[in-house]
Amino acid sequence: MKRLALYFVGLVCILCNCTAQTVSPSAAKDNSQQNRNKQLQQNVKGQKSTPTYSIISVENTYKLRWTGKAFTGLHKDKANTWLIKAVVKGLDAKWLKHPFSITTKDVWLLKDSLQKDVVAIVALESAEAGWSFPVINKEYFMIEECEAPLYAVPYFINGRVYIICLTPSFQIKGDEIYPTIDRKELQEKVLMPLTQSFK
Repeated sequence: MKRLALYFVGLVCILCNCTAQTVSPSAAKDNSQQNRNKQLQQNVKGQKSTPTYSIISVENTYKLRWTGKAFTGLHKDKANTWLIKAVVKGLDAKWLKHPFSITTKDVWLLKDSLQKDVVAIVALESAEAGWSFPVINKEYFMIEECEAPLYAVPYFINGRVYIICLTPSFQIKGDEIYPTIDRKELQEKVLMPLTQSFK
């Protein structure tokens, strides 16, 4: 479990431009460019355009609260609070004025029956009477503070917000590069089997 935690912390440090980063920005750019090139080459060679997923294991479940000003709770020093704030800002920064409960999970997936991949799932639930998260019509968005492409895929289910954070595959359409994100596949194969465990 410690190895998974170290892997996830290392992955976040390589992918994200945060002040605690120990990898030089040029090295992170080189790694992210190499990974992006590998993914593009795989897609050009005829790989399936949308990936399939199956859950291998769930690790590191953390529960904490946002008070409207700061994080509290037993896991406030263990959970990736930077990622939580980044995805909330990506949806609507005004939400940070309200208190809410948070559960995060690190989930190991098997992607396309070949490659192991880790994603983070962040679940938010309002802790303020009379206020709930307004539904926002975003299929996915890139987390801005990251140097490498880390995407957030939000779902609004029964008053809760679930956000799957992942580094997707990419495909080329004409002169443009697009992330290959299948919301339905992620919801059915990753999120729905785990929704009961967030309660």
